[in-house]
Amino acid sequence: MGNLRVFLKAARFTFRNRKRTIAFIALFTILSAYVIFFSNTFTEYYRTDLLRNKGIITNQIAYNTVDQTNDTVQEFIARANGYEQTESVIVHRYFDFGASIRIFELDEKNPWAFTLITPRSIATGRFVSGSGEALVLTGSTLNLESTLLGNATIDPSPGDKLTLQGNSSSVVVKIVGEITKDVYNDPENKAWIFVDSASFDAMLVALQPTTYIYEITVLAKGNLLLSEEPYNNKRFLVEQLKNDYFDLGLSPSFLTVPNGIEQNIDTRIEERNSDLLNFSFGILAGILLSLLYGILLSRFRKTEIAVLKTVGYDSWNIRLSLLAEILSISFVGYLIGVFAIQSYLVYQAASLISSILSFDVILLSFSIVVLFDLPSVLISSYSLVKVRPLDVLRDTG
Repeated sequence: MGNLRVFLKAARFTFRNRKRTIAFIALFTILSAYVIFFSNTFTEYYRTDLLRNKGIITNQIAYNTVDQTNDTVQEFIARANGYEQTESVIVHRYFDFGASIRIFELDEKNPWAFTLITPRSIATGRFVSGSGEALVLTGSTLNLESTLLGNATIDPSPGDKLTLQGNSSSVVVKIVGEITKDVYNDPENKAWIFVDSASFDAMLVALQPTTYIYEITVLAKGNLLLSEEPYNNKRFLVEQLKNDYFDLGLSPSFLTVPNGIEQNIDTRIEERNSDLLNFSFGILAGILLSLLYGILLSRFRKTEIAVLKTVGYDSWNIRLSLLAEILSISFVGYLIGVFAIQSYLVYQAASLISSILSFDVILLSFSIVVLFDLPSVLISSYSLVKVRPLDVLRDTG
């Protein structure tokens, strides 16, 4: 409790010099906004821009044409899985339930690998994260008159449960979110339901429908930030999958030509290198700023440290006081930076839910801006803990 009291008193003491406090808060705010922005950019490499960086996409030509049991399509999938440059192959399937509902499979482990919907498509609620969960279109109705559920029309919303009854068993899913309508494009005007992979497989057992393939996603192997491997692997896979596509005769009846989405891979490498350079500059700036503050502490705090020593503060208490001071300044600046970037993202985004900064962005940027202050505390405290109260007080009169 004594150490906590020392920490809190030092934190309050920090803000007595308004000009210096405001100046350093402003510097930490600018640094925080910069680091948060590029931290968010890097997480986007594995989220919104995942397909652009690592994905090769093959879609159905039209609904109800690519049967899951099609041997030629399965051979194409097997070949894609067989390349050492392939990280994973994700198959998104669907089936028709009655005459008015179309049920799609979602791979909750790869939520950003589907061109139809992603977590950014959510209007209300949240994205599927586990078994027994489903998404529907916002404001849509499900016409169940031609299904085994009987004659009914319902308007599901997050929190509702939907039961799909088969001949011998049923599957229950909970609606956890609604999707924006701008993703909807169904020539047959069927209502869409998206369910997790486990629920989808359970529905296949219970309902025994004809299952179709909507999309095949191939992800290239490699770390997007640490090497050019995934970009080069994608370059190889795009050409190889196109060769397999024509070799197997998948055109024009089944699938579209494999598409790398972002064709100019060299441009993506240049953008990645530029982002990495900017991010490294932010880290360096954070270290230099915290060291500058530490140097100022060691220059202007000698008298105060001498006084603290005369009233019984030991070396640990002094280091704790210095830590409280620099953490207080950097933390306030960081909070303002977070607010600024979050406001910018909300202003730019189509929906509030899709614009919220993720936890890993907050954690990474906080570590860089705030926790990098520790070296400056060690540097400044090294000389301050050696201060002799009599010498300092005699020099200051």
